[in-house]
Amino acid sequence: MKEHDALAFIFPVWWWNLPAVLKGYIDRVWKNGFAYGSNHLHHQHVLWIGLAGVSKEQMRKRNYDEMITHLLNVGIADYCGISSSKVEFLI
Repeated sequence: MKEHDALAFIFPVWWWNLPAVLKGYIDRVWKNGFAYGSNHLHHQHVLWIGLAGVSKEQMRKRNYDEMITHLLNVGIADYCGISSSKVEFLI
């Protein structure tokens, strides 16, 4: 992870969120002092690709697409110092 300036994550959308394995990885690896706090990630870009088994209408029905996008772009990437974060859904 330290050797690259960009990251890409491909994951199934699970109950309108990240699957437990990816969430656990972020919780355990992207720690205070490594990904946020006194140090931030050095990566400049991250691409999140969510594999969704629903239609665009179902994703938008209760703003699930916006909530997941906000979580990934602001709650995770921006918090860890990654300035360019993009979320795409494959439906």
